[in-house]
Amino acid sequence: MRVFRPTVSVYWRDSYLSSHSSQIVKAVPDERKFWYVVLDETIFHPKGGGQPSDKGFQRGTGFKLEDRKAMFSEAVVVHWGKLLDGSPELGPVNAQVDWDWRYLLMRRHSAAHLLDYSLAQVVGHDAVTLDSWLGDPCYVAYRGDPPSQDQFAQIEKVENETVTRGGVIQARQVAADEVHSSFSDSPNLERLPSRKQLRLVTIEGCRPIACSGTHLHDISEAGGIKVKRLEKIPEGFRIRFDLE
Repeated sequence: MRVFRPTVSVYWRDSYLSSHSSQIVKAVPDERKFWYVVLDETIFHPKGGGQPSDKGFQRGTGFKLEDRKAMFSEAVVVHWGKLLDGSPELGPVNAQVDWDWRYLLMRRHSAAHLLDYSLAQVVGHDAVTLDSWLGDPCYVAYRGDPPSQDQFAQIEKVENETVTRGGVIQARQVAADEVHSSFSDSPNLERLPSRKQLRLVTIEGCRPIACSGTHLHDISEAGGIKVKRLEKIPEGFRIRFDLE
């Protein structure tokens, strides 16, 4: 995919945008009625950072595609889906995300950031994230010793108190050098990719976290959060959670 310019990530500019018109720059059939499609701009967040891919539809002149998956290939977002009608051609297209799925992922992703904060508040120090998944079931895995049962019960309380209080969530692009110099106390800096620009997401009252996902405008939109289960794993522990 190096022959293409980097895909413009419209989902970063506005996570609440559910449809967007752009241009197809490449369309290649797979087996049967499945196609790979590259757009110059996309509102589909690709799978990455523990967040599942958006899904939805693409409609152009004489064709309709069910977009089942978006994937990163270097800096290019590649869409894969089932052709429902016609045949994709280079040119204008309108893409529409499955809004219910997108908004659920936004709520879960913001809740996962809040889980990092709440865990640190309860145990008194940051825990290094090993991995996470915002599909079903949701979890965040951490390195180190797990919290006690009393501490585990407190995590949900801290999360929901913050949700009830509310807080603006801001995302901004920052030079990588600035992140490492001015935000050196932010969690998980060692997991960041090697890029000139990084994106910091900050829930009001919490420390910023580097993240490429889609997020809410305000943490109050997450609604009730249920911290469901604490599991030990070889390198640390996993917290399973979901929204009420």
